[in-house]
Amino acid sequence: MGREHPLFEIEGVTRRFGGVVVLDGVDLVLGAGQAAAVVGPNGAGKTTLLRCAVGADHPDEGEVRLGGDRCATPIRPSARR
Repeated sequence: MGREHPLFEIEGVTRRFGGVVVLDGVDLVLGAGQAAAVVGPNGAGKTTLLRCAVGADHPDEGEVRLGGDRCATPIRPSARR
């Protein structure tokens, strides 16, 4: 049988705003029935991570996958022409 993929996976997600690195190579793997909490102080990147995870923001590097398939992310306004 083929390799089983995690239900949800964030791999190497990096997000920058100008010169500020908000997320730096974040990895997260969740299998069926697993849960995770994202905690940290204000400005730690929690909301940015969740926005990248659900496709509301686009990581500068890395991927978000659901069931092994890469999730589509929105095109950043600066990339639209």
